[in-house]
Amino acid sequence: MSDFCCPMCEKQANERKARPLYGTKICKKCYYGLTNRRQLAYVIDWFIWMFVASFVTVGLAAFRRSLMTNSPPASVESIRTIIAIISLLLSYLIMPMIFGLKDGFSGMSPGKWICGVQVLDAETHLPISFIQALKRNLILIVPLLPLVIAFTLAKGYRLGDKWANTKVVLRSKRNHLVFTGGLSCEDCQYDLTGNVTGNCPECGRQIPEAAMRQIHEDAQTTMMPA
Repeated sequence: MSDFCCPMCEKQANERKARPLYGTKICKKCYYGLTNRRQLAYVIDWFIWMFVASFVTVGLAAFRRSLMTNSPPASVESIRTIIAIISLLLSYLIMPMIFGLKDGFSGMSPGKWICGVQVLDAETHLPISFIQALKRNLILIVPLLPLVIAFTLAKGYRLGDKWANTKVVLRSKRNHLVFTGGLSCEDCQYDLTGNVTGNCPECGRQIPEAAMRQIHEDAQTTMMPA
């Protein structure tokens, strides 16, 4: 085993088995841990959505029966047409849009909240808006594409993330350098670039070994002659 300290869990690991997440190498356990959480979150969201869709379908059927029973025979055909239009709108517009907006609640759908993951804006690092949620999830309504996407989660970005400018992170480590792409304190987000003390000057938190190593590497790179 080579001398590799995973920046995510700060444990020694085999560097040959390390995988890149958002461009930073982490150990295999952390790499697939995030992937598994994301996949489980989608499964939970899908089951919730199917339950809601079934409830809406049953409700619409009951509403149709009620109208048909209490309406004169001359109106039956018009009622059938109206119900058919409502069903089409629900199936192909309203319900898919609701599913697409699911990540807009502070960057968390019900499944993501349960699994401890969150969708953030790739630049501001803030929870995404409903517009971004819709953009990143629209592709999921294409048949079979969710299965394809499931195999593209491991490296971080999936189809739809680049268009929406989003990324999925562990909620408990959202300020970690693996997710932020920069050297900032996980507690107060203070910029740690150039730090030599080993502690955050703002809140006093001890800087993880992986972050200190990155600081030293960045300093050496800066000092190299052009």
